[in-house]
Amino acid sequence: MFRPVPDDGTGDVLVIPKAATDLKACRQEFFRVLTQHRLFP
Repeated sequence: MFRPVPDDGTGDVLVIPKAATDLKACRQEFFRVLTQHRLFP
């Protein structure tokens, strides 16, 4: 849910439920990207 915050206010950035996070897939994607030789010659 998005709630506008006044310019002088503070708010949360993002909340992701733990149950919706696939940590194994996140790790695989992280290392897949970091090992791309075209990105990091």
